[in-house]
Amino acid sequence: MPSNEKKKKELKKEPKKELNINQQKFLKNYIETGNKVRSYMDAYNNDNYKGCSASADRLLENVRVNEEYQKKIKELEKLTVLTVEQRRLKLSEEAINGAKASDRIKAVDVLNKMEGIYIDKIEADTTVNIDIAGAAKEWAE
Repeated sequence: MPSNEKKKKELKKEPKKELNINQQKFLKNYIETGNKVRSYMDAYNNDNYKGCSASADRLLENVRVNEEYQKKIKELEKLTVLTVEQRRLKLSEEAINGAKASDRIKAVDVLNKMEGIYIDKIEADTTVNIDIAGAAKEWAE
């Protein structure tokens, strides 16, 4: 089966593929927020939390995605004072051991924002037309 061996050699010679746009957006959001599920939901325009959680885990196991993630984290560690995980730990310590109640509450608030726990509220001004005569007929029957 020389053709299979030839295909294997050709695959080995292929240059590494770049991450697609969604993968890049996911990594950017994940590195910025530390929230893999919300990052996946935003990158892939999907609002199924459980499905996105599993998909985010699989995406982070992807060799190319993981390599790029590790590379970017190393670059950021050189530039930042505290990593996302270090900030979480500091805020968690403050939330538990803070001297003032207001400091503890603020630390919990910031942690919640980092995790994307808060839900954005959207107000909508809508108009609804109701056919009262038609509804009255249906109710009478």
